Order: sequence, then C-alpha cells, then structure tokens
Amino acid sequence: MKLTAKALQNVDSVNAFKYSSQVEGFEGQPNDLYFQLFDEHRGLRYIPASGSSLKVTFQNVDTSLNYDKVATNPFADDRSIFKISLASTETFSTGGLKFVLTEGGIDKPFYVMSITVFNSTSVGGC
Repeated sequence: MKLTAKALQNVDSVNAFKYSSQVEGFEGQPNDLYFQLFDEHRGLRYIPASGSSLKVTFQNVDTSLNYDKVATNPFADDRSIFKISLASTETFSTGGLKFVLTEGGIDKPFYVMSITVFNSTSVGGC
C-alpha cells in the first residue's frame, strides 16, 4: 500500500465534491480544506479503520512556522474523506503537506507535494 491524499473542492456531501490538483485557502478568512485518502498501488480510495486519526503538518521553509492540525471526518458514511478547519489567523505556505495516519496504533506517514495554494489578499507592487 502507498498512501496519498487527493485534494477536494466544492464539498457538499459524501457524494458531492470535485477532485482538484490543489486545495486553496484565502488570507484573513477561515478555510476548510478537504482531502480524500487513496491507495496509489490499488488506485482506490483508502478507508482507514474506525478510530484512526490523521495529523497534517503545514510545512514552511522557516521551520519555526510549521504547525500541526488534526483532520476530522466530516461524513460518518465515508472515513476516507478528511477536513481541516483553519481559523482566519492561520496561514500556510503554498506547497506540500506531511500527513501521518495513525491506524491501529501504527503511524503511516506520507507527503503530498504541491497540494496547497494560499492566496494573499495583500496588495503589493514594484
């Protein structure tokens, strides 16, 4: 098994969402980021065992700005879908995420590169 996460957009229910190459967040706004776990070797969604947890590390070039969030399952009918809620004050860098799925007491880490896009509302110029 080789775990990965696919980005989801326009998530309304367990059966109403769109796959995307990236999740998108906006500066100064609360952001809900959705992912679906996949087993790349089988090409199928991966449904972890009941009671599993998923920790996501938002990484930054300046490692002092790294932080962890615990993802939740927004839909009881599908444990492959996870949601991370960010407050309006929480920002992240455009890039990759480190995921750690803890299932049956075993940590299963994996990375997904270039999955996040953070849109700044700051106006700048040269």
